[in-house]
Amino acid sequence: MDNLFQNNSGEQSEHPPREMLLLFVDGELPAKETTQLEAHLEACWPCRVKTKKIQEAIADIIEFDEQVLTPRLNPPQGWRNFDRQLRQLAAQSGNQSLRSRLFGSLNRLFPISRYVAIPRAWFKPMARGLAAALALILVVALVIRFRHEPTVSASELLRNATDAQAAKLRSIAEPVVHQRLRVQRKDQTSPNEASATLEIWNDTKNARVREFTIDGNQTVSISDNASKARAQDVPRNPVIDELAQVLAANHMDPQRPLSASSYQSWHNTLQRQQDEVTRSKLPGGVDALTLRTVPAGPVNVGQIAEAVFIVRAKDWQPSELRLSVRAETANHIYELSEDFSEVLNLAQVDPKIFANEVFDKREYDGT
Repeated sequence: MDNLFQNNSGEQSEHPPREMLLLFVDGELPAKETTQLEAHLEACWPCRVKTKKIQEAIADIIEFDEQVLTPRLNPPQGWRNFDRQLRQLAAQSGNQSLRSRLFGSLNRLFPISRYVAIPRAWFKPMARGLAAALALILVVALVIRFRHEPTVSASELLRNATDAQAAKLRSIAEPVVHQRLRVQRKDQTSPNEASATLEIWNDTKNARVREFTIDGNQTVSISDNASKARAQDVPRNPVIDELAQVLAANHMDPQRPLSASSYQSWHNTLQRQQDEVTRSKLPGGVDALTLRTVPAGPVNVGQIAEAVFIVRAKDWQPSELRLSVRAETANHIYELSEDFSEVLNLAQVDPKIFANEVFDKREYDGT
């Protein structure tokens, strides 16, 4: 073994087998082989990396053992001398080798030795196999945790969504925001649902906002008193009216209901709340971030008991808003989802959009 290393099968190689590296890390390698291996590690980067990975894997398993597997409950008062005996056992375990501590941890996870007589010669191979399996499980758990952990906080999500909208408006001269939203209202104790389509045109330069409800081929303006007066013969949509009242009562913006700034306005009124940001998927597999906010303590009738705000991860564009509003009996659920959204230059918008009149949707669509 002056120039070559030998594995358990008797085969020789220029690099030491993993079994030898494990024994070296554990301090159980004979002195001659230790000297030879140390000289090899000084000149061999791949073997140094393998050795470091073994040390890190063992350290992770021992840390898992100490932080998770080791019982932390206080013993009953009737267990006299329990603390002293426990300290003695801890002191004894501190003198054990890494392999012994490692196998002890694995034995707590897989206590097969209580039921099956295992030959002593199998201990090392089993310990290595179980250590590798447990290390793989830990890596997979960390990857899963990383994928599910949000990358932003609630305040960062709202700020990024607001900044993204502002940047989009700055990129277009005389911007007009055009949104079409699907609105649904549900009751927690009733299967009945009501829905409506809300269309919003927001002329940011001239501070003009027009809102319409779409019912078949007819588009009805709900934005100003003049339009409402001329549209008295047209039934108003109760879902849109209720939603506007809920938004105004909770300091949200009825003219920009699906926006980060509107959500932030309500969020700022809460003295204490629980925020949770998670990763999610929109229809079609689009990555999204979901912010769920629950006010701490009871809420009054008409106040929001829970809100969920969803934005696309790629561009921070709001996609959905769900509000659970406290009612006398069961909470009312309002769901807003984006059907269409664009930002246009004012010159691209039909002047009829901001005129005080009710017009036929077929005329607007050019059909």
